Amino acid sequence: MKTRLIVVIVVLAVPSFSPAQDSGGYFPGGTEQSGFSHDIMLIYGRPGGWQRDHFLPYVAYLDKKRGGRPVDWFYDGWLFLFYGGAPSGKDYISQDTTKADWEFYFNALFARGQYIDALDQCIAGVEEILGPRQRTAPAILMIPYPSPQQKNFGDVDGDGKTEDFSVPGGREKAVAWCIAELAKRWQAAGYRKIDLWGFYWMNEGIGPADEGIVSYAAHHIHQAGYQLHWIPWFNAPGCGRWRELGIDFAIMQPNYAFMKGRRDPQRLIEAAHLCRKFGMGIEIEVPFDGARSRAGRDNLLGYLSFGSDDLCGYMKNAAHAYYQGYRHIGELYQSDRPADNALYDALYRFAKGTLDTRTEHPSSGCTYRAAPVCAPYADDGRKLTDGLLVTDEAQMARCVSLAGAGAHVELDLGSARSLSEIRVHVLEREGFSFPGRLEALVSAADGQWRKAGESWLPPVSQLGGIAGGFMCIGFPPLEARYVRLSVPGDKPARFLLDEIVVPAVESFASDAAYQVSPPHPRFPDPSGCALTDGLHARADNLAARGVSWLTPGKGCIEMKLARPAFLGKVRVHAVSFPDDGVELPRVLHMSVSANGASWTPAGSVLPRPLSGPGGAYCDIAVAPRLVTQIRIEAEAQPGKIAVFDEVEAHPGDNLAARRPYILEPQHLVHYPDTDNRELTDGKLTERGFGDGRTVGWHGLAPTVAVDLGREQIIDGGRLHMDGGGHGAVNFPARLDLLVSTDGLSWQHLGACKDDPQVVAEMGSGEQRTQLAWMAVNCAPASARFVKFALSGPRGWVMLSEAEVLSQGRNVAADAPYTIAPPPTPKEKYGDTAALLTDGSYTVSSFSEGRMVGWNKGEPRIVVDLQAEREISQVAAHLLGGGGAGIFFPWQMTVATSLDGRTWGPDRITAERPPEPEGSPRTVLGYLSVSFPPERARFLSVKFKPRGWLMVDEIEVY
Repeated sequence: MKTRLIVVIVVLAVPSFSPAQDSGGYFPGGTEQSGFSHDIMLIYGRPGGWQRDHFLPYVAYLDKKRGGRPVDWFYDGWLFLFYGGAPSGKDYISQDTTKADWEFYFNALFARGQYIDALDQCIAGVEEILGPRQRTAPAILMIPYPSPQQKNFGDVDGDGKTEDFSVPGGREKAVAWCIAELAKRWQAAGYRKIDLWGFYWMNEGIGPADEGIVSYAAHHIHQAGYQLHWIPWFNAPGCGRWRELGIDFAIMQPNYAFMKGRRDPQRLIEAAHLCRKFGMGIEIEVPFDGARSRAGRDNLLGYLSFGSDDLCGYMKNAAHAYYQGYRHIGELYQSDRPADNALYDALYRFAKGTLDTRTEHPSSGCTYRAAPVCAPYADDGRKLTDGLLVTDEAQMARCVSLAGAGAHVELDLGSARSLSEIRVHVLEREGFSFPGRLEALVSAADGQWRKAGESWLPPVSQLGGIAGGFMCIGFPPLEARYVRLSVPGDKPARFLLDEIVVPAVESFASDAAYQVSPPHPRFPDPSGCALTDGLHARADNLAARGVSWLTPGKGCIEMKLARPAFLGKVRVHAVSFPDDGVELPRVLHMSVSANGASWTPAGSVLPRPLSGPGGAYCDIAVAPRLVTQIRIEAEAQPGKIAVFDEVEAHPGDNLAARRPYILEPQHLVHYPDTDNRELTDGKLTERGFGDGRTVGWHGLAPTVAVDLGREQIIDGGRLHMDGGGHGAVNFPARLDLLVSTDGLSWQHLGACKDDPQVVAEMGSGEQRTQLAWMAVNCAPASARFVKFALSGPRGWVMLSEAEVLSQGRNVAADAPYTIAPPPTPKEKYGDTAALLTDGSYTVSSFSEGRMVGWNKGEPRIVVDLQAEREISQVAAHLLGGGGAGIFFPWQMTVATSLDGRTWGPDRITAERPPEPEGSPRTVLGYLSVSFPPERARFLSVKFKPRGWLMVDEIEVY
């Protein structure tokens, strides 16, 4: 060990060591500087710890087909860290933990049969099968964050005085003691198969206030013969200066898995760009609720597929860390679902640099026609659906350039299927602009077009000389085979289209477990999720999508939904290939159950016969009711086989979907819009975010839509904001200006992509505060509504004022406006993105970032349906069960109103879903209130909690 450490120090001192300078590339794996590790697994402490068997699917790649026998080595680096679990109740990443908390972490880490000792035993056991490893495995140990808020840490140097982290020297004493104590315990343990590479700086951002203690820690660690590792969040403070601070090896988190609302894969491209810029490795992240749902698998596959050489190139060229929460990757191996096992296999091939895969969509490889195509990027009929995105300027030949007037693309998906979203990756560079508006029309086989939706401007990332982003068009699920995307208007602009993605529809059945009986031997189900993967059979190979089946005669599909759901429609896709003996069933019967014990007939359908190969959707409507299980019984045509390849379960016509609402009480916000007029009150910040005149968002780019009250001629707009770096407050990368006469259809007028116009400056370096305007000037246009859309947030975005200009005069003074998303809340489970009506349901017992929570008071949610509607049922999707102190509420009260001021009588329910007995755990469930139909525009939903109240979605029928 001493020899290895001396070599490392010498190599670090060699000037030629520069695997990835700011202009170079990723930090490579497998080098002396990374302890020869390529793939570092984060091992978080948890109740019950990590035993030897827990490590086995990580230490070795296990082959299920060979009885789980190790067939190769897998992850080759190990980072041990604790997030929570401290006796004080504080977390180790940012809060003021004590010496007793740190010693608790030390003791847990070095316990016999746990954590490091368990890993050492596991590696030794695998060596008996695979033979000795080439070298001992490097381990990295966390240094808990020494919070300057801690004034009574405890005595670490025996002088009888407690350490005070708020005074000079206090933090340094604790860090030096931590390093010495961990190294001493390591040496005493005598591990045989693991080597202590060094230490990990736990806090994920290094602002000016922490630079001194990080530099001290690095110097002290180097003197002891070890090295320092760091994994900051996406573009966190300090990313560009990690080498200057003495850190030896850094990896960045893309945080794609944890994005609020719709996850934009452009984030992976931007993260890769920053990792190359700063010379860092990249982290692969599993969503908080795991990867065993369709959305979770697609998310993780996104990380893996974007690492390929023809996209971002980090699979082979960068060192990787892996965040998985607690043992989610091991769960993929242990799962009895083939789709989960396949994802475990994909992670192994990624680590070995041999993975060749793409997330498959209904549009993957489909045919299309684009017109009018112009120079310089011609179309070969494959570019827009080949799954290859432009990730830097060198790949521009992959895109298609279109002339603006009448520009459109028509796609043929090959057969009718359910659609609910279309994503178009667009680019901008000199001579080409983003489409200001993109409209989507769809058609079934009848050739009749109907409008599905439209999008205005993508969230934009700047990548060197180009900018890119996804324009997303969402709509209720509908059936279509053809999609037409067009850029309305007759302006002579030119556009760059890169990729068109039609994702598989998410439904309540997406993660359902099911059984098909009796099976037919001709059609296996290799993925275990053929009926719920959103992909369709092909005429040339019925089994290509993992088709499920029924034998001639009668058969049954029984499906258990992943969560309780208020169901409104079940859609079954039946396959028809007469030449292969496969025809539509004669009849389908459906029953539903709320408890799996009693079943209610829900309807029948006669699938219409089709001529030639293809299929048909069979829709069965259900009066909105709570359902946990679905049974579909089918009768095949005489002498034929009935084949199914997709089942969808959708809610009814939820009138609250994507409607605005207010919360009472509102969650505490760091930088609130106090009177809902702060951005048009004419009061500009004078000192930056500290003077109470700014509204703030962390890591999010807000949109501000101003209502001028009447149509006016405008010729520009500007936002006053705070930036410069102090407090991680920075100017966003871009501002776009859009206008509308009705608040529904928008026109893009222009963008500000230059540095803001700084009007005041205080401080210097990263402690600098700048006050500035981001302004867009444009040709005169008539508008009542003006939208400011920001892109490219870097830390905090702080807005002070919005002005709409007409011949130099601000016409937005005191005007009302809406902002989205809401300002960043202080409270952990605050509402970050209109979560309660977004139509996105949690897929497991707990999904942080998808729910809104309270632990005091009697919360009230007031939903505005934006028009009078006849309603008769209100439901709330909730989390309960007792785990983490989360319970279903004592009661829910519903009231209605036509004007938002005068309310009808309270309707109260105390009928809560059952909560598990014994060990508390979290479960999903509904509370609902039904009443005779009545007209209303506003809904009040009030709860009387018992413990934590966690709300996922509000539904109105």
